[in-house]
Amino acid sequence: LSLLVGYGFAQAAAGNPGLQKLLSGAMFPLGLILVVLAGAELFTGNNAVLIPGALGRRYPWKAVERKWALVYLGNFAGALLFAYFFVSLTGVAASEPWNEAIRNIALAKVSMPWHVVLLKGIGANWLVCLAVFPVMCFFAIGYEHSIANMFFIPLGMMQGAEVGWGEFIGRNLIPATLGNVAGGAVFVGGLYWYVYGTGKAKE
Repeated sequence: LSLLVGYGFAQAAAGNPGLQKLLSGAMFPLGLILVVLAGAELFTGNNAVLIPGALGRRYPWKAVERKWALVYLGNFAGALLFAYFFVSLTGVAASEPWNEAIRNIALAKVSMPWHVVLLKGIGANWLVCLAVFPVMCFFAIGYEHSIANMFFIPLGMMQGAEVGWGEFIGRNLIPATLGNVAGGAVFVGGLYWYVYGTGKAKE
């Protein structure tokens, strides 16, 4: 939906570059809203949610690592299956301007320096874990969300983008994931635990 709406007004966006970002960003939070309402598991959300309990020793770090690994792999499988069966095979993004847009998105995401993707990953999950609405902000700003990229980059590859799996994983997915973990676990979960879980808020 974010792709179709955001890139569906090519002529209008050509003279108003912020329009595409605004429209795409406005549609993107639907995914997180569905996660919250359905009680589903999202890796980036779990980066923050599980940290206070682990720091408070309510469960071991091994449980956090196991949960992160299972949810990460589940999110990856779901993103790939949805991109292939419900977007690529159905031809939802096969026509222009969406076909070109998704190819360009994939290429752009693997063309950034490693440290830039890492920093954008921190910013993305910092905003994602603060609340649902900031999800629009991170997407419009152009930060990197590992789970979203599990959909966008493979879809671009399916649509003909000259991106290999090694490029996808090494140049984007790994630094985006590390940044997302830092943004959620340190800047949200860790800080919230420090402020509220250690009695600092009462001092």
